[in-house]
Amino acid sequence: MKAAVVDGALYLDERNWPDDGADTIVKDSQPRDVAAALGVVANGAHEPAALATQKRTALRAETELLYEALAAHAPVSIPSQSFYFGPVYAAITKLRAANVSVRILVATRDATARELPALKRLRDRGVDMRVTQSDEKMVFSGHASWISSANATAGLEDTIDWGLRSRDARFTQTLRQCFEENWTRARPFGG
Repeated sequence: MKAAVVDGALYLDERNWPDDGADTIVKDSQPRDVAAALGVVANGAHEPAALATQKRTALRAETELLYEALAAHAPVSIPSQSFYFGPVYAAITKLRAANVSVRILVATRDATARELPALKRLRDRGVDMRVTQSDEKMVFSGHASWISSANATAGLEDTIDWGLRSRDARFTQTLRQCFEENWTRARPFGG
């Protein structure tokens, strides 16, 4: 699950605890979320309100945030480890069809032959896309954010991954700052 509970706090890593200093670790002290993470270890995944503990629920929360952005006609920024045709992809195409600004950072290692057709279609629909070494998985729109260990690819729906949505402005701004720093260093997607 890419999580650890230490001294009563839950630490969530959206990568695999790499030793490169480039990942984002979220500290969550909400007792309900801590209990959920401990429950995954003891009993398997279950779904509290804020913290998703299965890939399908984490990606559903990501997709819901994208549709909220569509309803509000609010710009969206998405760094993701990888992309594939699926619900997240469909939401992004609907955002662009409504002329909503979308920026995507794609991890270099995941711009593979399997994913290039989806990435090229997004670019051709007007998504502003860049390639980066970072492989964080987040979404930002307005003061809402989503961060997760689940990438937007097909996979086993019962995979234990985590996803966390927040409307906390300070939390969202901190994540957004990481995105903007990576965006500045990234290179344009050539596809």
